[in-house]
Amino acid sequence: MVVQGALALWLPPPFCPDLGLLVVICLGLSWPTLTTGLLLVGLLGFGADLLSNSLMGQQALLRIVAFIGVYVASRQFNLKGSLPLMVFTGGVSLLYGLAVQGLSFFFMGAVAGQGAGWLIDSVWHACINALVVPVVSGLCGRIFVWVIGEDGLERALQMESGRGPG
Repeated sequence: MVVQGALALWLPPPFCPDLGLLVVICLGLSWPTLTTGLLLVGLLGFGADLLSNSLMGQQALLRIVAFIGVYVASRQFNLKGSLPLMVFTGGVSLLYGLAVQGLSFFFMGAVAGQGAGWLIDSVWHACINALVVPVVSGLCGRIFVWVIGEDGLERALQMESGRGPG
């Protein structure tokens, strides 16, 4: 959160990566247990709620939903390479931005910004997040190995094994 705040001073909002969301994506991709992951993500979300002027609980809720979605997707898809990770992160970031705007509109009756400018900003923001995610993923991977150990981070892909026509 401190690095995110420092970056926000130098980069305009659509071009500043959402490091909190990227950490949530990295947690969803490699954290071994759902319960501790949800706890960590919830704490990250509430921390973001306290430091931003968004609706209280909005970031926490959306980050928990994003974590669960990434956690489930990481068991179904191979997201180990940089390109699949970048495409996946861009999609998650865009959906996250749309959800933030939707919740703001639902509870406050107005969308931040005029017209479709917020949508263009969301697309730019998703692209920036996609470009930065390999670096954040590498750093998070090193931290996760330090905290949990190498054996705790490997999760197997869920693959259906069926016999062909025979």
